[in-house]
Amino acid sequence: LSMFDLRTGLPTEPEWVIEDVHAVDVDRVGEYLFVVDKGVGIRVYHAPQAPAVEFIAEVQVPGALRAVPWGIHLLVAAGEQGLSIVDISMENALRVVATIDGMNAVDVQPYAHFRDDNRFAARAYVADPDYGIRSEERRVGKECRSRWSPYH
Repeated sequence: LSMFDLRTGLPTEPEWVIEDVHAVDVDRVGEYLFVVDKGVGIRVYHAPQAPAVEFIAEVQVPGALRAVPWGIHLLVAAGEQGLSIVDISMENALRVVATIDGMNAVDVQPYAHFRDDNRFAARAYVADPDYGIRSEERRVGKECRSRWSPYH
């Protein structure tokens, strides 16, 4: 995984590199990077400023292709393994809290975030090449706050 500063035109060298990561997707929320590492799952790095990058935790999600942070969860499109929901509320203890199988999830985009019956609920569009766009809803926890979330 490499970070390039595009403010100065087309760079020839990265500002920093994280070795031994086969990144297929990356997302940043605040000071944290959420990296989909091919063959491993999700890795989280604390990256307050370049080049200071510190590995924090990982969770295995077989087939992970795309991870979208939302609140205290990551919605993870995991190909033929379906859609996984990862709890990221405790930075050193990532865990899969739900898996919705029976789909080939190649991408995910959340579109609703609400509380229902005092629980977190999420709705998301899931790209499934076998069926097109699907809409999924899942209740996944009681808390809705995270130090990683810009929404809370």
